[in-house]
Amino acid sequence: MVDDKQKANIQRQQRNQYFDRISMDFSDFSFLQNEVATRLFERLEMMNVIPRRIVEVGCADGFLTRLLAKKFPKAKIVALDASSQMIKSAQQKQGFFSPIKFQQSDPEKLPMKNNSMDLVISNLAYDYCIEPKKMLLEFNRVLKPGGLLLLSALGPDSLLELRQSWLQLNPNASFQTFLDMHIIGDQIQAAQFENTLMDRDLIQLKYQTLKGLLSELKRAGGQNLHPSRGKGLWGKQIFKEYQKLVEKLRTDEGHLNVTCELVFGHGWKNQDVSSADYHTYKVKLDDN
Repeated sequence: MVDDKQKANIQRQQRNQYFDRISMDFSDFSFLQNEVATRLFERLEMMNVIPRRIVEVGCADGFLTRLLAKKFPKAKIVALDASSQMIKSAQQKQGFFSPIKFQQSDPEKLPMKNNSMDLVISNLAYDYCIEPKKMLLEFNRVLKPGGLLLLSALGPDSLLELRQSWLQLNPNASFQTFLDMHIIGDQIQAAQFENTLMDRDLIQLKYQTLKGLLSELKRAGGQNLHPSRGKGLWGKQIFKEYQKLVEKLRTDEGHLNVTCELVFGHGWKNQDVSSADYHTYKVKLDDN
């Protein structure tokens, strides 16, 4: 019998192996991730902060890391990712003599001391975190009092067209869960952050073919990692039926448009709260 802890570890291993596999070509297909990172960075620029110690959680190939290094050249930046191959890719793009420290680490167990960071920033790592509530508590633990958390995630309207079409073929299908921004905001507050603010953007990605769309999603981190997802390859007949359904969505301009809901949130660690007694926090974590 596999308990919950073992299941979580298996999911982590599968996630890390997936991102290891796609790391080599990730930068060629990461338009969405880079777009979200750019919008997240723009929100940071609107805030009056000059962090001296920054940790980026889920750095992938280092796109956001490079923006941070340019914006804050005097800051000490630690870039983390659960995938060892993604870390190698980010290091190669930054250069091995860069002052940025790249390190493999699970987001639910950060390699930092309590109250040591001024800024925690995370682009889309929330969606791939096995236990996001634990991750948010870790963010709080490593931040100094008054420190800033800034993160992004995909919302429930993401890939809605594809999911609705697939449900017509398989009503019992399971998909990766994208939480509503209000739920994410509640979780941030439950992790002892204050003055939490959430907002969202809706964008549409345009593709010429379904095969091209699915290929890009898979190679850019968009594979369905839900533990109850269907296993194995699609049969040709199933794919043809799915393609017919998706083709109904083609616009007059000839594009297949796919919606992505981009969720952004930030919160501040309470000035009066130290993480010295982190392990004795009493935090209500409701399942919403």
